[in-house]
Parts: sequence; C-alpha cells; structure tokens
Amino acid sequence: QNSTGSKTAVLTVSNHCSTIDDPVLFGAMLPPSISLNPSKLRWTMCTQEVCFKRPALAAMFGSGKVLPIKRMSGIDQPLLLQFARKIAMGGQWVHVFP
Repeated sequence: QNSTGSKTAVLTVSNHCSTIDDPVLFGAMLPPSISLNPSKLRWTMCTQEVCFKRPALAAMFGSGKVLPIKRMSGIDQPLLLQFARKIAMGGQWVHVFP
C-alpha cells in the first residue's frame, strides 16, 4: 500500500543537475509528517560507488529507501531488479533521476 492508500505502484521520473537534487528537493517539498515517516516516502536509486561505498553511508541511504545501482552495468542489475519486483508488488512509489 503506497502513501495514497492505493496498492498500485507509482513510478515518477525527472531530470537532475547534481547529486543533492533528490534529498534537497524532497526535503524541501514534503512536510515533516511525510518526510519523517518512511512508509510514506518513495524509493529512489544511487550508485553503489557514491552512496554505498562506506558502511555508515550505506546504512543511512539504505534506511532512506535508496536502491543501489552499479554504473556501467547496463540493465544487468540483479539486486536492483529484485528490489524493483518487490516494490512493484507492494504498490509503492519509485522515483528515478536518470
């Protein structure tokens, strides 16, 4: 069940200019009642070499619903595909900054 109460998965896509667009944009737009409630947040993606290279960063980004992707691996992203299937089946929100 997503933040709207629906069991339909939602995918949103927008362009970005820097690595801080996502946290700053959503941090500024969402009220604390949503931004501090993980069940109402969307899933997003970040490269393994940036967001998941240190255990502390991995814990922080992982708890913030950030999925790891590996640059230059094309569509061969087994971990990402596993998460995506689980998210889609649960009717959650995924946001992509390509």
